[in-house]
Amino acid sequence: MIDEESIQGYQTPTPKVESVDGDHLSAFCGDDIPALGSAVAIESETEETCFAVVERHSGARRIDLWLPGAPDWIQTGTPIRPTHKPAGFARPQSESLTTGADLFRPLQQGDIILWPDAPKMMELDGKRPALGLGLDALDTLAPIARGGVNLIINAADDVELFSRLASRTLAQIEPATSLLATSSDVRPAPETKVFRIDPSASHYDNIAALQIVIALGAVLRHSGTSVALVDLPRLRQTGYEPPDLSAPAFGLPQIIDRLGRHLVSTTDGSITTILHLRIADELQGLSDIIETLHLGDVDSLIYIDSHGRFDPERSTSRADIDDATDSRRHNDLQTLSLARRAREKSAIFGEHDLDPAEKKALETVEALRPKL
Repeated sequence: MIDEESIQGYQTPTPKVESVDGDHLSAFCGDDIPALGSAVAIESETEETCFAVVERHSGARRIDLWLPGAPDWIQTGTPIRPTHKPAGFARPQSESLTTGADLFRPLQQGDIILWPDAPKMMELDGKRPALGLGLDALDTLAPIARGGVNLIINAADDVELFSRLASRTLAQIEPATSLLATSSDVRPAPETKVFRIDPSASHYDNIAALQIVIALGAVLRHSGTSVALVDLPRLRQTGYEPPDLSAPAFGLPQIIDRLGRHLVSTTDGSITTILHLRIADELQGLSDIIETLHLGDVDSLIYIDSHGRFDPERSTSRADIDDATDSRRHNDLQTLSLARRAREKSAIFGEHDLDPAEKKALETVEALRPKL
């Protein structure tokens, strides 16, 4: 039973941080519950202030906050204050943008909103013409979709391979604006407006960079012709078992889908997005099954094997191609199928049992796997 003295001595809890876990904070906010995506001020005793963004309502008058690079002075009991304004950041004045606790603030005039809405279905531009990069096998069997979302899986773990493909893409499109969230050495034309974000090796910083990419997607959609080159979080071995890419906790499919909803072409502007997924050496076994996993909805998937070669059997594209290219693709797919059967036959009966068509297919198929 609660006695009268306890009731009289009760004090309403004040809004404050209740726990800190890296870039994620949980806080009590009382009845003044801020909206998702809004900025919440966190204030120190020395009058320092930084702003976190509301990422979830956790119930019982509590919220989950996100603040990349949260300073050490934020601890259990640090006061918070909802601003009831969307979180945003100042439009970059220079080419490079660095993530950190001092980046976010309540949205001001001219700012970029941190947590934008994805464009509506009626705003989307569904045209996906194939983009020729001058690589015959790739351009025929799995061309880059101009104005679409393209995923390059790099089992060679060689960043220079992506740099070469990205540079060819920029040269073909000549975008007015480029968004570079990649460690690759890619240099757009001097007249191109560039947003550059450093995708740090830190997991927390990498996720923060991707959120900034999503925020800048709203800018790109109103910037004419744009290209976005984005490094995804790198797959690494974290224990004795390989990571479960289908599990929500890992989040890679969700990351790709979310980027694909924001870095998308609309009637106001075309964005050609290329996502780059590197597979570390210790996960090479994963490369044998990765095409069976759901890695998000993309317009084209280009697979680079561990030897740095284009793998046509694991690559796909929904890009629009002309009749001549479609005819070449049909012939190439037949050659790949015949060569696959020839390899299986040779493994059982030996090469002497192969007929001339099968031997020719094995010779021809090498041209469909060029080293990039």
